[in-house]
Amino acid sequence: MRLDISKPKSVWTALSALMLSAFAYVPLAAAVHERSGRYAASTHLVCGALAERAKRQPAVAPPVYKNLTGTFGLATDDPAWRALLQPGASAGLGLVTDGLSQASVADSRKFPN
Repeated sequence: MRLDISKPKSVWTALSALMLSAFAYVPLAAAVHERSGRYAASTHLVCGALAERAKRQPAVAPPVYKNLTGTFGLATDDPAWRALLQPGASAGLGLVTDGLSQASVADSRKFPN
């Protein structure tokens, strides 16, 4: 990765991407889940990078689909999502997850109906 230090914005973007890819997974998620101060500075940096990136999004994210249960399901991989399986769960229910989730944009190739 080549950084142009004469352009602080490009350096911030590159460093943010590097920090996110290096630290955003298991160690930070575990520390956040445990409400630990471990990695507080890294967590702050990652959250700041994500917030900054969100502010620059040109449009609202498209509707996406991800299975809740079964192989690679959200609730299978992260217990926080099990809140959606509880009796009485309805639209607007909030939950806090420790990890990143991937989903598929609904298009005619993946969802032909």
